[in-house]
Amino acid sequence: MNAGPSHHSIIELENVIITFRKENIIQVYFKNHLFSYSENVKIFHLIKDMSPWLIAPILICGEDYYNHDMKSKHFFASEELKKKFTAVAFFANNFAQKMVIQHFIQKHKPKTSTRFFYSEEEAIDWLVGFDASET
Repeated sequence: MNAGPSHHSIIELENVIITFRKENIIQVYFKNHLFSYSENVKIFHLIKDMSPWLIAPILICGEDYYNHDMKSKHFFASEELKKKFTAVAFFANNFAQKMVIQHFIQKHKPKTSTRFFYSEEEAIDWLVGFDASET
């Protein structure tokens, strides 16, 4: 596993916060906003362009997982994302969000290893097992 940045590097946009964590993990925090497919693709390309790693695990968290259109959900499960992310962990602290994520995983069958966690620490521990490689 490569060292990556020695500290967190943060990009804050209007409705999303992207953090390149010192654990070699990309963290995306989605604020409460209805995200369109085009917005999600722009976020993905920003991550792709700014990441210190060619490929890395990603932690997704946010205020509400309902707020992504259907085309975005297909994109999140796509081969294209598998090329950039070694694994995907969703973190939320309530049962409703767990149900939304579990439904997403069952229905869309993401191409990358994907799991839901109630604990951010457990999600990070799981993601650390997936290598990040530098660009």
